[in-house]
Amino acid sequence: MDQEAIQQKAEELDNSRPLYMWRLSDHPEAKAAIDHVFYEINDAGMVSKRYKDKWRGVVRAIVLDLFVANKTDPTMYIAYSRNENDYKVESRYGSYFLSGQIVIQFVDYLKDNDYIEHHLGFNADGRGRLSRMRATDNLINILVEEHEVTVPMIEHNPDEQVIILRDADKKDIEYEDTPEVIQMRENVHLINRNLAKHAILLEVTDDDLTDLQKRLDRKLNFADKRLRRIFNNESWEQGGRFFGGWWQNVPREYRKFIRINDKDVVECDYSGLHINMLYAMDKLPMPKGDVYYLEGYPNDDTFRDFVKRMLLIMVNSDNRDAVRRAIHKAVHYKKSLKLPSEIPSTKGKDLNPILDAFEDKHEPIKKYFCSGVGIDLQNKDSIIAEKVLLKFSEWNLAILPMHDSFIIHHSQEKNLKKAMRKDFKDMFGVTSEVDLKYSSIEERRKDNPESEACDKSLEELFEERKSYETYELLLKEHRRLKKVL
Repeated sequence: MDQEAIQQKAEELDNSRPLYMWRLSDHPEAKAAIDHVFYEINDAGMVSKRYKDKWRGVVRAIVLDLFVANKTDPTMYIAYSRNENDYKVESRYGSYFLSGQIVIQFVDYLKDNDYIEHHLGFNADGRGRLSRMRATDNLINILVEEHEVTVPMIEHNPDEQVIILRDADKKDIEYEDTPEVIQMRENVHLINRNLAKHAILLEVTDDDLTDLQKRLDRKLNFADKRLRRIFNNESWEQGGRFFGGWWQNVPREYRKFIRINDKDVVECDYSGLHINMLYAMDKLPMPKGDVYYLEGYPNDDTFRDFVKRMLLIMVNSDNRDAVRRAIHKAVHYKKSLKLPSEIPSTKGKDLNPILDAFEDKHEPIKKYFCSGVGIDLQNKDSIIAEKVLLKFSEWNLAILPMHDSFIIHHSQEKNLKKAMRKDFKDMFGVTSEVDLKYSSIEERRKDNPESEACDKSLEELFEERKSYETYELLLKEHRRLKKVL
């Protein structure tokens, strides 16, 4: 294969995600589909009695993950390692059924029987790729046509570790349980059990969903509702935020289309959360007015978004050069931030005046800028988030964390604001403003005024409903399976 062909292959295979071994389902349809494949390999003489449970666990996890990947994006591959040592059998992040040897043997069986399209790992453009696989129609037909498996049937294995401790290189590390860690784990499990009961979906047309999936680095899978807390730098006092919900990967402009049990939502956030925390830590009053507005600079949406991100980066970075690099990356590589026309470039000479302006505006707390204090503040906001999430989970109400904000059923707006203010005050002794970021009811009215809706014919309304086929299908399946709506 020539270099051009290798590069073309690499670009195709880069539409991938890592193998996720924590899929589970208690539904008879899914169990029957897993048994279908398991009995095949058992009849082929591959399964020993001693390791029967391990084999069944591996078959269940891989088959269900291939199915979920296919339903998320049929062109997407799953990356996996063929090095047996990469599977954490003895780790707290592993499980009883994890075995690198069995994983590789089972993948080879799937390949040999045309259940997957398979590509061995290789090097291209200076970096290596793990081996890749994706389900063929033969495997999908077993699940869908023969056993009628659907995505809402797929759940997370409760054995998956939900409290993660990482080192400075962001690698998961082992730790000893303490009463505090055990309680945190139980709290996350309670929150996750509540989220599992609710249909949390995105009400967009199939065409819009396809466009969104192409845009995202990480594909949306509406079964991914399970949260984890991730702590950093080998410390229980750094980080600790909640991660894992699919809604956390949705661009801001799409959040108004999130629905909980087919109902509209609101999103409420703390006003200038980390800045507010820094003033509160030093027992200083928050300055009046907009914490992001800089005298002499514009305040349009583009400029405001830019300076809000810059201030957040200033709090989380160790020095000014790190701020510049982060801004440059966001503007030119991730393209998640637009450079205002008033700022010529992301070079230091053009960004430093804005950093100076922020230090002048927030002179009482400027010692914290470019000090790396952000990771400590994340720990504090994660503690507040845990309290808010637990409160609504105990009431069986779905609540979605976005780190400094929360998404909830629109009827709970007042209760959410009250809880957020109380838990902030309990920690810092002062109150914090809580803003309504958006109400999807109001957004829906803007997009679909009643006068326009009344003018639509029955045929138009019917066609409109058909264009939301994925949303309607997932909602219908959730209602049938969970029976909670």
